[in-house]
Amino acid sequence: MPMRNLLNVKCVRENLLVNIVYVYIYVNTQKRKFTNIIKNILTIVIF
Repeated sequence: MPMRNLLNVKCVRENLLVNIVYVYIYVNTQKRKFTNIIKNILTIVIF
């Protein structure tokens, strides 16, 4: 029984890591999009 619990904990930990990496990548891509949008708005305002 403890062995199965340990396995579950390991799976949860790996899933958590994957989720953190996924969120990090998502946030970075969104940030890039956001900065691009801001740049576009700025160029429109400037010109």
